[in-house]
Amino acid sequence: RAPVIVAVEGWCIGAGLDLISAADVRLCSRDAKISLREAALGIVADLGSLQRCPTIIGDSNTRMMALSACDVDSEEALR
Repeated sequence: RAPVIVAVEGWCIGAGLDLISAADVRLCSRDAKISLREAALGIVADLGSLQRCPTIIGDSNTRMMALSACDVDSEEALR
C-alpha cells in the first residue's frame, strides 16, 4: 500500500482532522491551526479522530483537545 501524505495550511477543523489523522505523514505550514470543535458544539467527534489521535499525539493531548475545543497551532503541534 502506498503511504498517504497530507499537507495542512490554515484551519483544520472537524472532518479535516479526521482525514489528517488517517494519513501516514502530516505536514503543516506555519499558519496551520488544528481544532476539535465538536466539544464547543456539544456533539461527539464520530468519524474516527478520537480513536486515531491518541496514537499520534497521546492520550492526554487528545483529551485536552476533545474536552476543551482549544486550537493547536503548528508550533505547539511539533512539541
